[in-house]
This record gives sequence, structure tokens and C-alpha cells, in this order.
Amino acid sequence: MTPVEATVTPVEATVTPVEATVTPVEATVTPVEATVTPVEATVTPVEATVTPVEPSAALGIKKSGHWPKGRNNMFLGIFDMPVFDYTASLLTRVLMISMASPDTPPSPHGYPRWMPNSRTEQLALGRKWSTILAIKGSAWLIPTAETDKHEARTNIAGAALAITTDPNGCTRSQTTACKVAFFNMREQMMFLKDRYLLVPPLTEAEAEEMGVTRNHAHAAVPNPRGILQIVVLHTGPGQVRLLVTHLPGSPVDRDGVADTREIHWELVDPNGTVFSIDPEEFNHTIINKNKYITINLPPGSIGKLFRVAGRYLNAHGGQGPWSSIVEAIVS
Repeated sequence: MTPVEATVTPVEATVTPVEATVTPVEATVTPVEATVTPVEATVTPVEATVTPVEPSAALGIKKSGHWPKGRNNMFLGIFDMPVFDYTASLLTRVLMISMASPDTPPSPHGYPRWMPNSRTEQLALGRKWSTILAIKGSAWLIPTAETDKHEARTNIAGAALAITTDPNGCTRSQTTACKVAFFNMREQMMFLKDRYLLVPPLTEAEAEEMGVTRNHAHAAVPNPRGILQIVVLHTGPGQVRLLVTHLPGSPVDRDGVADTREIHWELVDPNGTVFSIDPEEFNHTIINKNKYITINLPPGSIGKLFRVAGRYLNAHGGQGPWSSIVEAIVS
């Protein structure tokens, strides 16, 4: 086969360039203002009033220094302060409640021999005292404030005991409040006994009626043998001050035998011719163990003769010998 030559003429292709214009678009975002309306929150203040409780509430004060032993009483001392801040008292109360054991019977440790061990008997004795003191308290020279305090504490103890013996049960704090109420009642009874219910001014029969001579037979204390020495000092119009010391050379008794002092005094006309030589017949009595005793005399005492004598008493009211009768004109 004869080869054929083919000639291809080249063709030039021209492509016209096309310009593409993109128009820019402006996007405008309108700002939005968000307004938050303020809300006022008003908190109404709440006033918490803590009513102060004297001897009459379950958490009162201690007077005579007879603290019963036991861990449940270790925080009671804070309530002796005349003013205590609420935070301290609240903390103390929480600690007392947490440590108290409602199933533990009251401990007899620290009670005097005449104090019953059970709360029921203690309350019965306290109420008996209230009845007797209302009649004889003034004759025994017991201040009305002290008899009123005993009455208040006895009523609180009775109310607290009624709550704890309720068959429907009681709370732990009510149980603790009952313990404290009875502690306060016993404290006041011990104070009254130590300060006022001695023989004398009570007779043996009256002391027996008050129940303050229980079980004393096995703990006999001898009568004091020491003798007092009294000096009368003038401190102001219608007032005298006694300096009461031990007469040098007289026997020195041990503690408990020479427990306190009984002072008898009277005012008489200095122009009188007959004066009593028996201090038992003097018409004023003071039971006091202080070295200095101030006596405010009644109006019209200036110019009268002040006569005084004293003797030691033991812890059970046993009497020592009388001192000499000392006399002084009131100026």
C-alpha cells in the first residue's frame, strides 16, 4: 500500500478573557440593648429576745458553794455570773445537753446528810419548807428575798419534774433542765440551812420538823470550847461595827467545831438600874462568821446603851460558852 501524507493546518484559538466583578455587600448588624430591671430584695429583720432567767428559770445561779460531784455539773459555774453573753450561755447549754445522760439517776454525792437522795423526796421537803417558812421565816430572821427565792426554785423544780415524768416522754433538753432546776433548789436549801436554820434560833423540835437533823447521831461533833472576844467600834450616827475575834488564851477548836458565830445584842436605857446578865435574853440575834459585823441601829438609838455578847456554834448548832458582855453608848 502506498503511504499517503496528510497535512493538518494548525488553528490558533484565541480565548477572550472575561472579567468578573463581584460587588461587595455590606452587612450591618443593628446592636440590641438589653436592659435588666434591678430587683430590690428586702429582708425583714427578726428580733430574737432572750428572756433573762434569775433563780426562777431552769438555768439559775449558785450561791452557797455546794457543788455536787459528777461530769454533768462541770459547766454550771457560768450561770453564777450576774451578766453573761448569749453566745457563751448557748454554747454551755449545748455542751451540757450533749454530755447529760437521761438514764442516769441523780447522784447522791455532795448532798448533806439531811437531804433526801430521790428527787420526789427532795421536792416534798422543799414544799414543806415553803409552808413552814411562810409562817416562821421572819421569826427566824430569814430575809423575805431568800424565802421567795426558795419558793420560786421549788416551783420550778416541781414543774420540771412533772415534765420528765410525763408518760408521753420528754426531750433531752427537758431532762437536763430538770437536773439543773433541782440543783438550784438544793443549793438554796443548803444556803438557808447553813445560814439561818441553826439551833438556835430554831429549837431542836423545829429543826426536826424542817428535817435538818437527819442522821446526825452517827456523826456527833463536840460543842465548841473557844471563847469570842468582841470590840464595839463606832462607824457613824446610829451605827456600830463589831470586831469579832478569838479570845487569846481560850481553847482553839478545829474546823466544824467552831463553825460559825452567834451574836446577841440589845439597846437599853443607860439610866436603868438592872441589866440582864444572860445574853439569851437579848432581843436581837445575828448568825455570822465574819470578822467585822456592821449593825444599823433603829431610829432613836443615839444616847442608848448598846450591849452585845457572842459565842461559837458548831456545824450542828452546838453552842460554846458566852463571851463577856460588852457595852457602849451609841453616838
